[in-house]
Amino acid sequence: MLHTLRKHVLIYYALPVVPAIILGGGLVAAIAQTLFTISFDVPVIHSIHALVFSTVAMTIAFFLAVYCIYGFDTYITMKRDTLNII
Repeated sequence: MLHTLRKHVLIYYALPVVPAIILGGGLVAAIAQTLFTISFDVPVIHSIHALVFSTVAMTIAFFLAVYCIYGFDTYITMKRDTLNII
């Protein structure tokens, strides 16, 4: 029962994460590129791409951290409700 529950939660949370990262990462990159180009029109910054990459990486890392916490909490709650484990 635990093995099936683990597989169910993993599949339930793993399938939507790939499109979310691709679409969300692309959207964040486009917005960051536009904002950094408009905001930092200063000759000191040589590469806007490094700023955009770091912004996208931090956004994806934060998303995955929150998503993993949410998935783990769901697994614990489902395990407790399904198997009556305290």
